[in-house]
Amino acid sequence: MDWAASREVRGGSSEVRGGSGRYGGIAVLHGFRTDVTGLTTDEARALFVLATEGAHAALGLDAALSSALRKVMAALPAPHRPAAEQTSRLFRADRIRAADRTEEPARRRAGVELGEVWDVLRAQVERRPGGVRLRVRVHRSRLDLFRRLHAGVLTGEPQPDEPRAGERPARWLLAELAVPEVAWARSLLSFGPNLEVLAPPEARELLAEAAAQVVEVYAAGG
Repeated sequence: MDWAASREVRGGSSEVRGGSGRYGGIAVLHGFRTDVTGLTTDEARALFVLATEGAHAALGLDAALSSALRKVMAALPAPHRPAAEQTSRLFRADRIRAADRTEEPARRRAGVELGEVWDVLRAQVERRPGGVRLRVRVHRSRLDLFRRLHAGVLTGEPQPDEPRAGERPARWLLAELAVPEVAWARSLLSFGPNLEVLAPPEARELLAEAAAQVVEVYAAGG
């Protein structure tokens, strides 16, 4: 029995039914949906502290995490929302598309010094895992998607690359990604022939092996 069903049983919920005998037990009624009301205040805060650690950005999951946290916040019981909202977070100003000025004044939490908060957030960004630098070559037709997916690990703006024999000019760009480990490069296979990892050599070997395995699967003809 999972924690949600167990909680419903202990609380005498009408969402579950029980039966005795050899084939008895407890069953969740059809259509039952759990929520996050079982979270404690500290558990709610922990979820939002996780968002400041940077690992999600290193994996290109900024947008996914933001969406997940919005859903969690919406589902949190009202008493737990203030604790979650008090977690300091860092946002990228270059991702803001529009802003409206309101008459509501900004209120600083008691005992919070902005300079100290900034030092903590900056340190978290600087500690972001990025022990491997991937040098890649990406086709211009996939550049927008590439930027959106990997903005968190791009070390700079992609730069034009010299065309190879038979290529049209201004079609390819060079970029560098700071990622936690070589195995992260597997996620780039989704770009197919529109992206090539140039370095390090072990990343190229890893992708060549993965691509060969895919070819072997399809060559077998099912």
